[in-house]
Amino acid sequence: ASDRAGIPVCGFNGDADLSLIDPAQREAYLAFLHRSLEAARFLGASGVTVHSNGLGPGGVVLAPREDLSHTVKLCSLYAGLAASARLAEEAGVTLYLEPLNISTDHPGNFLRDTQTAAELVRLIGSPRLKVLYDIYHMQLNEGRLCDTIRQYADTFGHVHAADAPGRREPGTGEIAFPRVYQALEQAGYTGFVSYELFPARSTAEAVAAIRQNYMALYGVEELSEQLGVTKSHLVRTFKQEIGVSPGKYLTNVRIEAVKALLLSDEYNLEMIAGMTGFSGANYLCRVFKREVGV
Repeated sequence: ASDRAGIPVCGFNGDADLSLIDPAQREAYLAFLHRSLEAARFLGASGVTVHSNGLGPGGVVLAPREDLSHTVKLCSLYAGLAASARLAEEAGVTLYLEPLNISTDHPGNFLRDTQTAAELVRLIGSPRLKVLYDIYHMQLNEGRLCDTIRQYADTFGHVHAADAPGRREPGTGEIAFPRVYQALEQAGYTGFVSYELFPARSTAEAVAAIRQNYMALYGVEELSEQLGVTKSHLVRTFKQEIGVSPGKYLTNVRIEAVKALLLSDEYNLEMIAGMTGFSGANYLCRVFKREVGV
């Protein structure tokens, strides 16, 4: 499927329900990871993502292992990562170690901050072990995104992006993504940035809202408020998928409606302007001449 689409597989989760923090699971973990690395080689994937804890459906942490001390978990994580990195070096595939948020999606996960992940990567020192820096997770757990990037970007091998709260498109939450992207660029990061998110609104919904409400919509600002997204996000995604800005599309829909009403002798221009969302007949005539040429 990826070959048909012309989109290469850059990576996938490689550890399933097994945990690096549990010394008793290390042998089984490494055996499973070996198979994941072989699968990555077969697919031509450059990386495999690993976590401190085994994850179940929906990202549920299967075994927080509260019975194990912090010291045992950390030492087991280090030893397991070191052994995993040797397997990755043999396979020629990079491991991406991902800290996860514990407030919303993965309560009980052991590895929850960038510093610990980055220092483990630096201590092990393998070219095949990197941090997967997830902007969404780390905003929830620690904030200070740009400062963290400047401190630890040298350990990053992959970046995930989604806004917080909500895990939706950039522009739907509180994260200043232009500054985050600038920090990554200034820090010299040149790897993948993947969008791992749940779309807030589809472009199809925006199109439907325009067609249903073109008579009453004042403009793109009101449309973005109705859809619950920022204006910049709406304009960017709408233009990418439809080929024109939402403002231009709204004007086109209004002009279509004007043309249909002009076929009837029942309405004068002032009435048609009011029925199609124009502020008056004079403004309607100016826009009509600009768009249609007559």
